Amino acid sequence: MSRRSHVASFVVLASLSVGAFGLAFTEPARGGGLDGAAQPAEPVRNERLYDRMEKLGEQLKALADALRAGETDDALKALEKMQKYTVESKSMTPATAAAYSGAEQAAFVAEYRKALAKLLRTLADMEITLLDGDVDATMNALRGDLLKMRRAGHQRFQD
Repeated sequence: MSRRSHVASFVVLASLSVGAFGLAFTEPARGGGLDGAAQPAEPVRNERLYDRMEKLGEQLKALADALRAGETDDALKALEKMQKYTVESKSMTPATAAAYSGAEQAAFVAEYRKALAKLLRTLADMEITLLDGDVDATMNALRGDLLKMRRAGHQRFQD
């Protein structure tokens, strides 16, 4: 498959997933049952996290478009925005955390935060690669590591 075909396939996948980024990023509701005992929380959408994930998906598409067009400055801007949204998102809680309580919930939230920290590191590495002038390596990282991380994150943290 040619580079252009790979990029076109990625752009289609990225645009389809923009909305999917935020499907499960909600804040767990707090409260107890009639007897005062803690009940499993019903997820309530965390609009701030949903918004960040939507924007992250939009910038993923913008990054792919810029790399395909050879627009290094636009690609760097997209990476910078992706880093910003990742930093903002890692301190928030996905709705799927409501399925856990106590130490299990704390471990789940820590796992989520570590996944986003790894994403941030990957985005920084991609920025360095692009600043070094290696557009092909940046595109390969996007198609490889970045997409693998997105798939794994969606499988683990979305409902």
